[in-house]
Amino acid sequence: MLAEQFAAVAAKRDAAALARITRAYGSMYKRLIAQVEDLANVAAADELSRGQLARLSRYNALIGQIESELSDIASFTKTELSGNAEAAVTKALADSRALVNVAVRQAGVTAAFNTLPRGAVMQLLGFLQPNSPLLKRLKELAPYHSQAIADLFLDGIGLGWNPRKIAAAIRKQFGMALVDALRMTRTAGLYAYRETNRASYIANADVVEGWYWLAAINNPNVCPSCLRMHGTFHPNTERLNDHHNGRCTMLPAVKGFGNPIKQTGVEIFNSMSDAEQRALLGRDYHAALKDGLYSFEDISREVDNDVYGPMRSVTPLWQLLGAEPPLRTQ
Repeated sequence: MLAEQFAAVAAKRDAAALARITRAYGSMYKRLIAQVEDLANVAAADELSRGQLARLSRYNALIGQIESELSDIASFTKTELSGNAEAAVTKALADSRALVNVAVRQAGVTAAFNTLPRGAVMQLLGFLQPNSPLLKRLKELAPYHSQAIADLFLDGIGLGWNPRKIAAAIRKQFGMALVDALRMTRTAGLYAYRETNRASYIANADVVEGWYWLAAINNPNVCPSCLRMHGTFHPNTERLNDHHNGRCTMLPAVKGFGNPIKQTGVEIFNSMSDAEQRALLGRDYHAALKDGLYSFEDISREVDNDVYGPMRSVTPLWQLLGAEPPLRTQ
């Protein structure tokens, strides 16, 4: 299917941007982790207390350097994120035209495609504007993760952790900073691509009455929420509100043509073997489903996100069962 080919091209574009961010993080990590490990060894050898470490000039200089380096990486990520999203807009303008033209020809309809100016689409994508919640959050990554690293260092000393355990915890925190940057970059590009497609469909509403949700059903890691939405029809007023990193796409619904997706996600799920359903859902979800405690149609829910608005995710099992949410533990 043409839409799946376009999605594969987009995935390669994303991969290039994400690889550059990963390399930048790797270089930063190598510069800093040796200093972290060395200071942890010194603190342990000198039997420093939490308070003594907090007052140590070497410790404060290292934390300041970590925040500075993370800020530089955040600026680099912003450049990659913006460039990736802008490339997604350009690609989506071309892809939406191709998808609609193919559907129109198959439907036997004659229609001219209205192409949107790229600049106008960029203005529509509010999450890419300078003061958007997305870019504000990106700016907050450096102080957030540097503070988390500082707290880990101090808490580790206070709890009597050995230097190896302290260094391992800080390495994990560095990894979480990278995960945040990659997720933000990938999701921004995917949303820019989908929202540009939707804007093109709106501009051609005389022919395109909506869109169909197309999930990566051939991917063994497709999430249950995405599979549930696969093949569903949506008017142009609705966003394809996939989860973070979600790669679902939109097929144009040309008037009079019908649904090009032959089998919905619910129908695909119902045709699966018991073992396949268990592999998709996991043991607990599968057992509750088999006991008739919920329906697969309810597996997808909307949650509010302060950057993108409503986003879809798998409904928690406690919610499907009508139970109280579990208590959070520290």
